Amino acid sequence: MSIHKIKAGITGHKGVIGSEFIKRNNNFNFIPFEGDITNQTSVDKWIKSNPFQIILHFAAIVPISEVEKNFLRAKKVNYNGTKNLVDAIIKYRHNNLIWFFYASTSHVYKDSNKKIKENSKKLPITRYGITKLMAENYILQKKKQTHVKFCIGRVFSFFHHKQKPSYFIQTAYRKIYQQNNTHIFFTGLHQYRDVLGVKDVCGAINFLCKKKAEGIYNIASGNKTKLLKIIRILLGKKKIKITTNRGVERNLIASINKISNLGWSSKQNINQILKEYLKNKRN
Repeated sequence: MSIHKIKAGITGHKGVIGSEFIKRNNNFNFIPFEGDITNQTSVDKWIKSNPFQIILHFAAIVPISEVEKNFLRAKKVNYNGTKNLVDAIIKYRHNNLIWFFYASTSHVYKDSNKKIKENSKKLPITRYGITKLMAENYILQKKKQTHVKFCIGRVFSFFHHKQKPSYFIQTAYRKIYQQNNTHIFFTGLHQYRDVLGVKDVCGAINFLCKKKAEGIYNIASGNKTKLLKIIRILLGKKKIKITTNRGVERNLIASINKISNLGWSSKQNINQILKEYLKNKRN
């Protein structure tokens, strides 16, 4: 007996979360967007010509260093690209698209020593966060013009072996394992982060999809981990001296009560996440 697969449009299918989501979910019939998301005509054609039931929007310029290098380009992709999708949905699919998921970020929040709720103060800590909050605001502004259920997932920190070299975890691995260092200096290791493995990120998004959840949800573990602890786990038995300064402290820890109340919880702790990361880096 054939299993009915959900027809899912997906942007950013070659990125870390997009490619992992495809790999981990064979209950979807994925229809990737191959065009230029900043081109309204290209987006309109994709929306009009495919019988999507849901759309997963992952396409974005993410690394902070890339956004800083070319903010106008990042804004065009992250904000205008999202605007193009929302406008096309309202114009062509407002009655027969069931669910739209937008992958946002914890960077839209003001950093805090307390757990951050979905309605906590928004004060982007990076220009990347600015572009994502602009896109969020456009979705929230336009969602009343359609029957589509819009869901925004604010993804906190996650680790994956294919993230770009500028990411913290990739920099740390490089300094510890690929350079013959006996003494490494890192800035700001006394900051706290809320870390998931990509397995849990994809699991949370799939869970929200099954629930056809609407509104904004933090996607995180709800646990705080000091960056210094992450370095020590990565070190294992390697004899390398680590020094740090206070640096700029930006603590981002999520309250996950909202998604937990729906029935979701993370499966991996920080030790398991880093063990999997190291295994994949070495293979």
